[in-house]
Amino acid sequence: MNFQNNTILFFAISGLIAFFAFLLSLDDKKNNWAIKLLILSSFLLRFSMSIIDPFLHKWDEKFHALVAKNMIDFPFKPMLHAHPILEYNYTSWCCNHIWLHKQPLFLWQMAVSLKLFGISLWSLRLPSVLMGTVSIFFIYQIAEIWFKNKKIAFLSALLYTFFNYHLELISGRNGTAHNDLAFGFYILASFWAFTRFTISEKKIKWAVIIGIFVAGAILNKWLVGLLVYATWGFYILYSKSERFKWQSYAPMSISLLVSSLLFLPWQIYTHFKFPIESMWESQFNRKHIFEVVEHHEGDIFFHLTTLWGNIGSIGIIFLLVGIFFSFKKLKIETRFSSSILFGILILFSFFSFVATKMASFTYSSWSLLMIYIAAGVVFLFKYISFHISLLKKNILFNKIVYIGLASYLVFSLFKPYEIFENRIREEKSRDIKITNTQIYQKLNDDLYEKDRVILNLKPFNQIDLMFYQDVYAAYAYWPKKEIIDSLIDNGYKFSAFKNHHNQNLPSFIKNNPEIQIIDLIQK
Repeated sequence: MNFQNNTILFFAISGLIAFFAFLLSLDDKKNNWAIKLLILSSFLLRFSMSIIDPFLHKWDEKFHALVAKNMIDFPFKPMLHAHPILEYNYTSWCCNHIWLHKQPLFLWQMAVSLKLFGISLWSLRLPSVLMGTVSIFFIYQIAEIWFKNKKIAFLSALLYTFFNYHLELISGRNGTAHNDLAFGFYILASFWAFTRFTISEKKIKWAVIIGIFVAGAILNKWLVGLLVYATWGFYILYSKSERFKWQSYAPMSISLLVSSLLFLPWQIYTHFKFPIESMWESQFNRKHIFEVVEHHEGDIFFHLTTLWGNIGSIGIIFLLVGIFFSFKKLKIETRFSSSILFGILILFSFFSFVATKMASFTYSSWSLLMIYIAAGVVFLFKYISFHISLLKKNILFNKIVYIGLASYLVFSLFKPYEIFENRIREEKSRDIKITNTQIYQKLNDDLYEKDRVILNLKPFNQIDLMFYQDVYAAYAYWPKKEIIDSLIDNGYKFSAFKNHHNQNLPSFIKNNPEIQIIDLIQK
C-alpha cells in the first residue's frame, strides 16, 4: 500500500531522534537538549499520522471538517449544510443546518488552519498535531515539578510521544478524534498550570491561566472541563491549616470567575441566537447520563478495560507501582499526589456510572497516568538495581537493562504493527474512500458556479464533496420531481452523479436537459 513507505520513513526518523534523545536524558545535565529533541520527534511522528489516511474519516471527522470550513466565513454561525434548500431535521446532527452538536473551540482552531493553509486534510489535522506536540512539554514539566526527577519527566513524555491511541486521534481514525484530542489537551494544560501554582509558584497569574485553560476545555467538550477544580478543592481540604481559611479559596474563585467569563458568552449567545437547536442539544447531552445513546453501551468496568487494552498489562503493573511510590517517596508531596489521584478517580467513577460509554470519555486523564507509569519504571528499577549486586556494581549493564526495559514499554504503547495491520485489513474500504476522494477533489469548475446543487452522492459523501469543493449544496439522494422543477424555476442549477452501487437516477432527472449528469462512478 502506498501509505506504508512514507509512514515507515517518518516512523524511523522520529524513532531514531527519540532514541538519541533518550540516551541524552540519562545524563541530567543534557536533559534540556533531550526534551527539545523529543519534541521534534513528537512533531514529526504526529505530522506523519496527519497524512497517513488521505481521506476524511466518517465518524466524526468529516462532519467536523465541513463545519470548520463553514466557520471560516461564519465563525459565530456553526453550520453543516450552509445552504439547506431541502427539508432537514434539526435534531439530526449528521444532516442538519445549524450545528451545535459540539462546543466550538476545536472547530475554530481548524477553521483558522484551513484559512491560513488552504482546504486540505493536513491543514485540517494540523491543530491536533500542534496540540499533541505541546502536550509533550506539559507532561514533562508536570512530572519534573511533581516528582523532582528528570528521568521520570523524560520517560513520561517519551511514553506519550509514542502512545498509539493518542496518535490515532490525530489521524482522525478514533471516534470523535480531534474533539477528544483538543479536550484532552486543555485538561492537561489546566493541570500543568495547577502544578505550577501549587508546587513551584503560588502566584495569582497561574490561577488566571488555569481559568483560561479550563474555559478552553469546556469550549471543547462541556462541563467535564472543570475537572481540575475538583482536584484543587481536594488539595485545599487535604490541609488542616488551610481548609477553613477563606484565603485558601480566593485563587480558585478568581480562576473560576475567569473561566466563566470566557465560556459562558458562547452558551448565552447560542441559547438566544439558536434557541431550538440549543435546547435540543442540551437535552441530548443530558441523555448520555441516563440512557445509552447511539448504541455506545458497556458495563461498569468499560473504562478500566479500555485503559487496560490501550496500555497493556505491563502498563497497568507500572501504573500501580508508580501510584505506590508517589506516596512512599519523601521528596514527593503527598498532598499533591493525593489530589491528582482524586481527580483521576472522580473522572473514572463518573463515567463508569454514566449510561453511554465511549472510549475517549476518560482519555483526558491518560496523560497523567503516563507519568505514574514512568514513575513506576524509574522507581522500581532503582529499587531492584540497589538490591541486585550485578546492576549496582556494573553501571553500563545497569543502563543497558534500563534502556531495554523503557524501549520495550514504549514499543508496547506505540503498537506500530497495529497501525499498519488495521489499514492493510481495511485495504478495500480504504481504496474506495481514496477513489471517491479523488473524484470529489477533481470535479469540473462549472460545478461550483453560484446555486449549483449536486445530487446522488454515496451516503454521507455529500459532506466530503462540500468540504473539498465550493458547491452550493450536495445531497446523497434526490427530491421529488415537483420540488426539483420548482427549485430550477427559482434559479437553482442541478447536477447529479449518474449512479453509485447501482443506485441509478430516475428518468425525470436523466431526461431533464436542465440537469447536468456527472458520468463518474463512485465506488
